[in-house]
Amino acid sequence: SLNQNELDEFVSLQPRAQFLQSWSWGEFQKNVGRQVWRFGIEQNNEIIASVTLIELTLGLQKSYLYCPRGPIIKAGLPEKQKTAILTLILSKARDLTIQTKSAEEIFFRLEPTFPLPTSGIQLQSTKSIQPPDTLILDLTKTKDELLANFHPKTRYNIKLAEKRGVKIEKLETGQFDQCWPLFQQTVERDQFGLHPQSYYQTMLATAPEAELWVARNQNNAIIAANLMSFYGDTITYLHGASDYNFRQLMAPNLLQWTLIQES
Repeated sequence: SLNQNELDEFVSLQPRAQFLQSWSWGEFQKNVGRQVWRFGIEQNNEIIASVTLIELTLGLQKSYLYCPRGPIIKAGLPEKQKTAILTLILSKARDLTIQTKSAEEIFFRLEPTFPLPTSGIQLQSTKSIQPPDTLILDLTKTKDELLANFHPKTRYNIKLAEKRGVKIEKLETGQFDQCWPLFQQTVERDQFGLHPQSYYQTMLATAPEAELWVARNQNNAIIAANLMSFYGDTITYLHGASDYNFRQLMAPNLLQWTLIQES
């Protein structure tokens, strides 16, 4: 097993660091009532892989083990070694299903960011829990280079939001309730799933890398909000909401651009 320093030192220093495998994300999962296990694989006293497993319940006393955006394997290892590491992790997951009696774990779901081996391990493809596709923006470019790569309408909307007095700020952890009506409105409009309000409040309170940023209009009303994760070399846009009644102010464009610059 790994302690907090060992796990975060390894995970946060890997390229495109995955906050879903961070120590605090595991603590957050515990705080919403889930069992969590963490362990690492060493070679010559050096950690070369780590995994955070979360138990998700299915009802009827059944559950499964879930590894979001993991396992994390040291960059540059050969495929043969990756396969050996995955075999060890699968073996450990099997051991956990034998040890835990509260609910019967009936499968192990892993969603790594690297291609899984095509031989040596029996795996079955299924629908993803995390978004299967993502967009990655290279932050090593200058501000001018980033702006130049935007669509002309996006650049126009950013300037328009600034001209119309939209202001961006970071809120404190306990201020999520101010944004909750926006999230409810956005869900009704765009028809996607939403966790209970307490889920997001617990995330912000438990995971220090989670941050809440908002856009306000000239009357100081919150008209857009973003939940972000700042972890290692990667900043992740998690959830967003906006007030359709103020869509002409283009607040989400300025909010995203401000967060890109903050990143």
